[in-house]
Amino acid sequence: MEERNQFLSKTLFLKGLKCKKLLFLTKYYPNLREELTEKAEEIFQTGNEVNLLARRLFPEGREIPSNETISRQSSITSSLIKEGVENIFEASFLFNEIFVRTDILHKGEEGWEIYEVKSSTSQKDEYLYDVALQFYVLKNCGLDIRKVFLVHLNSDYKRWGEIEIEKLFKKVDLTESVFEKQKEIEEAINSLKEVLMGEMPDVEIGEQCIENYPCEFKSFCWKGIPENSIPEMEIRWLEDKFGLYRRGFLYLDELNPEEFNGNPKMYIEAFLEKKIILNKKGIEDFLNSLWYPMAFLDFETFQSAIPPFDGTKPYQQIPFQYSLHILPSKNGKLEHSFYLAQPGIDPRRELIEKLLNEIPSNSCVIVYNEKFERGILTDLSELFPEFREKIQEIIKNLRDLMLPFKRKDYYHWKMLGSHSLKRVVSVLTPELSYQDLEIRNGEMAMVAYQKMYRANYPDEIDKIRKSLLNYCFLDTFSMVRIVEELQKLVK
Repeated sequence: MEERNQFLSKTLFLKGLKCKKLLFLTKYYPNLREELTEKAEEIFQTGNEVNLLARRLFPEGREIPSNETISRQSSITSSLIKEGVENIFEASFLFNEIFVRTDILHKGEEGWEIYEVKSSTSQKDEYLYDVALQFYVLKNCGLDIRKVFLVHLNSDYKRWGEIEIEKLFKKVDLTESVFEKQKEIEEAINSLKEVLMGEMPDVEIGEQCIENYPCEFKSFCWKGIPENSIPEMEIRWLEDKFGLYRRGFLYLDELNPEEFNGNPKMYIEAFLEKKIILNKKGIEDFLNSLWYPMAFLDFETFQSAIPPFDGTKPYQQIPFQYSLHILPSKNGKLEHSFYLAQPGIDPRRELIEKLLNEIPSNSCVIVYNEKFERGILTDLSELFPEFREKIQEIIKNLRDLMLPFKRKDYYHWKMLGSHSLKRVVSVLTPELSYQDLEIRNGEMAMVAYQKMYRANYPDEIDKIRKSLLNYCFLDTFSMVRIVEELQKLVK
């Protein structure tokens, strides 16, 4: 462990606000940190890309190098201010053992202005504490700060041609709120410095461990938490699962269903009684809404903070892959086709042209979670008006395989309150497993596609392509098998 000291960076301060134990572990036991996931690395890289782009709002700025010592960074910043430089990127300040770097420091007409850049499309509570700390340090370093802004992406901006920087970003004036937070910031600093000079805080596991993203020290703090226990289970319907854990409940079978209402009560009862709920009439009604040829369709998409193509917005779902299983008739031979874009291109026209050529006219188009596929198809119909009529026919013929499970026409106690495709597959068609795949969910598929874009070797690209194809194939083949199982259930 490092020698105890009261030094706080902006990152340490924000971590301390989230969890005092997280602050302590980050500072003194960094070796206990889990490795960054590929998703976390992607988020970090996105933040850097957005930050660099936002600098174009303030041309001719000077950057403070991050590879210098803290005192040197502060000294360079002070020198640039004295020189009269009006735009400083990563301006660095140290006051009372608190170090901050400001994304953009701008000299306005009335005085200095802080601009904190975020890659999100909205304001979050934690951002206010971020800029309020910066204001606290800069003000105490003698800088006359008149305005404080949050700069985030504009979710309504749609790209056509070159990126329009002023339209891509929104500037939110947080000056008044930052002023009001100063007393709270000073109290928080004093509290966190006490933590740094004491013993490791005893903080119980809770929402802070998984909020937004899993904590990097989760495996250390949760080492005594068994698998399949209430804290470890992905059960969104159990609203206060950490409260139950603190009351001494570790497993679902320890709960009394009479203490719950609605769906949670039903899920717990089903779990305790190992019960399967079957509404044959509801399943029959759903199956009767289907017809041949059946086309089982699944899209995989990626998102980009900075709109990469014409007609796209920040974080818009952009399809790069589909899997299509076609069952032409009741006893017909199952056929499969697919599309997977090469990295680095706008795949949308090629994708929709291939899909329209392959999908039979007037097919019953079966998807899982219709809202998602409908959204993708609607975007494509708006982008390519020449295909609108055919795409609208597909949209009209969509049938959501999630429906009978969402309505609880079929519910198995092992589903644990979820009607996701993976959970349904695990109970209805357990021979089809995602666990042995390199890619096991949509988030992993998105990261893999973006990784393929940066891959340098043909073998690496080929391996990722095979993994993506295997995953998307299983999604649509699972839907085929689920329909078959539903047909068996009502016979």
